[in-house]
Amino acid sequence: MKLFDFYKKRKKVRKKEAEKLAFAPAFAKATAGKKATAGKKATAGKKATALPSEALKERRREGKKKEEKKPTEEKKEIAKPSKIEIPKLKKRKETPQPYPVRGKGVSEKKQGKQTSNGVYRILKSPHISEKATDLAEKGKYVFKVSPRANKTEIKKAVENLYGVNVLAVNLIKIPPKKRRLGRVSGFKKGYKKAIIKIKKGQKIEIL
Repeated sequence: MKLFDFYKKRKKVRKKEAEKLAFAPAFAKATAGKKATAGKKATAGKKATALPSEALKERRREGKKKEEKKPTEEKKEIAKPSKIEIPKLKKRKETPQPYPVRGKGVSEKKQGKQTSNGVYRILKSPHISEKATDLAEKGKYVFKVSPRANKTEIKKAVENLYGVNVLAVNLIKIPPKKRRLGRVSGFKKGYKKAIIKIKKGQKIEIL
């Protein structure tokens, strides 16, 4: 029974398809005729509404005349803020500074600053002890010195700072010493000291 019903339905579908194919050309002709008539009516209406070119020109001229008769609104000019004139500053002429050399265009104050900076790098502080005070009576003074300084640098530094004639310089290196505080052990910092001999009749006021 199921197969029989299936074949019946199939026949009906095929009949409908055949009918559609038979009526297709007639339907196409009818639609084409309707479209043509509708297009003709639209063009006819447009022609009827369209005015001749002379009438259009007259209307445009009338519109221009009306616009000319209307009073033109005066445009309000907005006052622009006036520019503030800033006075230009004159540039100073920079004179090239000479290289700091003694006796060549460098003031004494500048020379003093330059020498003092170099001096305090070499001479750290005066070394004060019982032995140092005894040596001061003999014209010998003890200073703590930077570890990289040599005898000539130390001599020049003392002469520039104190204005004294140096006769001799002796250097002593004191090594770091081992120290202990309870369980903690470490080293005491070592340093370098210089014994400086001065000309007779001259003094250095350390204290």
